[in-house]
Amino acid sequence: MSYSKLPELFPEEKAMPLAKYYYGYPMKDLTEELKRKIFGPPMSAEDAVKPENFLDWLKPCGEYEKEENGYCMLADGTGYVCTYMKIPESIDPKKIFWYLNWLNVHSKSMVPGHGNLRYKI
Repeated sequence: MSYSKLPELFPEEKAMPLAKYYYGYPMKDLTEELKRKIFGPPMSAEDAVKPENFLDWLKPCGEYEKEENGYCMLADGTGYVCTYMKIPESIDPKKIFWYLNWLNVHSKSMVPGHGNLRYKI
């Protein structure tokens, strides 16, 4: 699987000023190792971080005991997905909160019935 081809926007979305950000930046593809973990066979359920140990999800990269990326089904039938996203040091909490707010607030120019273009970006 590759992220080099983006899904097409609806014509109404293409007419929006934000569409330039959807098509204007190249998408960086995942490494082959990460693709194998995400799209390959499930990880062992024993390697999953249990809900009662949720603070383990806050460990820095490389400090997880077993898997940082993968998926599986737990014994109780719960689906489990873990992905570790490295955030550059130049991204501070203020920028993260700005982005989360921008992402989730629909602007008046959003096209009804086609989802959130900001999320697609």
